[in-house]
Amino acid sequence: MQKINLLSALILFGTVQGVILAIALNNIKNRNRSANRILAVFILLISVVLLSRLVYVEGISIVRQYPRLYLIPDIPMFLYGPLFYFYIRSLLHQDKFKLNKSWPHFIPAFVHIVIMSVYIFESREEYLRRLVQNDLIELPWSPFLAIFQSAVYILYSYIIYKQYLKRISENVSYTHSLKYLHTIFILIAMCWFAWLISSLGSTIRTSLDLEFIDYNIAWVALSFTTFFLAYFAIVQQDIFRLPIIKTKYEKSGLSSTQLDELQEKLTKYMVSQKPYLNPKLTLGDLAKMIGTTQKDLSRLVNERFGINFFDLINKYRIDEFKELSKKENYKNMTVLAVAFDAGFNSKTTFNTVFKRHTHLTPSEFVNNS
Repeated sequence: MQKINLLSALILFGTVQGVILAIALNNIKNRNRSANRILAVFILLISVVLLSRLVYVEGISIVRQYPRLYLIPDIPMFLYGPLFYFYIRSLLHQDKFKLNKSWPHFIPAFVHIVIMSVYIFESREEYLRRLVQNDLIELPWSPFLAIFQSAVYILYSYIIYKQYLKRISENVSYTHSLKYLHTIFILIAMCWFAWLISSLGSTIRTSLDLEFIDYNIAWVALSFTTFFLAYFAIVQQDIFRLPIIKTKYEKSGLSSTQLDELQEKLTKYMVSQKPYLNPKLTLGDLAKMIGTTQKDLSRLVNERFGINFFDLINKYRIDEFKELSKKENYKNMTVLAVAFDAGFNSKTTFNTVFKRHTHLTPSEFVNNS
């Protein structure tokens, strides 16, 4: 029995893990189901490509019998960019993917597949001649077009991500870990760079000694993509359920008097009901509680309080922490435990916000009070 080398074992593990993760993502029934399904398709494509590489290297007899398997890694090359873009867009904007509106993004992939379908109708001898002489129709231009296309979609996806970061503080009162998305952009960029280097290496190898540049680095990068996503799916499942954030609001039509009334209503409600004790409080939640709309409440917070929703709610939590820390039954509790009872859900957020508002650390405040 032929032994599988370390690289092939890594790719095999990445393939299996990718298939399992794709199935698991498709079964997540809470928020962001559309985004998770797109991600599942994206991961399945990676798994198929990884498996084709494994078959090509470890199962030479299979490829000799079915030489068109050699083309499998090239078939989805124009799908990576659009799928990643629609995943980020669906995840952050909560847009449901609709093929009847999104199909123009897949025209390059369709054209590419049509061109490659020529090989299906060619004789085996003609196809093998092309393969041996590197006379494939789509080479060498198609890989670089796909690389350029992917770069455009990755860049635009990153712009959407940065816009989301700006909006999130205006809609939620807690810190949602986005390290996953930050890291996935780094990983996707590394995969893209490995793909570029590999394509350049295979193109110019005839004239330069660049044996160290081959597609192995691309295979390793793709394998680590599945490892990374599987890790977060296990230890940080909330990343696949990001809070729903509205892209924008229509202009509020409240008069100055109505804003005064809404401000008074909000202030009384915050004091009497203490909704800020809910660590997952959102702008939409609070708007429903006081009987108004998100756009009116957003305008009130920005115009009358001069801060965003995140800072407003955490200001109340800081005041609650100060009051709780003075009570006798809280004297023996840790600072963090008191902070959690005040509505905070993150030690880092609590420490950062507290020092920004009081110019003291929580421990300094407790010791001085």
